[in-house]
Amino acid sequence: MNRNQVVALIGDTLLTDAIEASLAERNDLWVLRMATADDIPSVCRFFIPDFIIADLNTVALASVITYMTQYPGTSLLGMESRSDRVIALSCDQFTVQSAADLARVIRQTLHQEEQAHAPASPLGAPYALRFGDAAPV
Repeated sequence: MNRNQVVALIGDTLLTDAIEASLAERNDLWVLRMATADDIPSVCRFFIPDFIIADLNTVALASVITYMTQYPGTSLLGMESRSDRVIALSCDQFTVQSAADLARVIRQTLHQEEQAHAPASPLGAPYALRFGDAAPV
């Protein structure tokens, strides 16, 4: 049985009203609406959202980031109504106790980014490009 994905929608603007109306048409999403990010702990007490969507022009992100650190795997989609941009953040947590640990996390994170943005090879596997490499033709 597939469960519905829970979306926390934060903001009290025309943008968030439009997003809520659009998401209401989806049967696979359950939308939790709140006016401010400070409402997250009380509104999301029983349902942990898979995604948080927020209007970045009106929402203070400190509360959202604090909430995301408590629930790894939660993603944030920040909408900028003034510029038509969307910023996507995912919450992964790592234990870092030394500079070597920090370097390892940086390498892992950069390697994931390379794989996500690498062009596909003719055989379907992505190319791994390093800084300074020329892209394949």
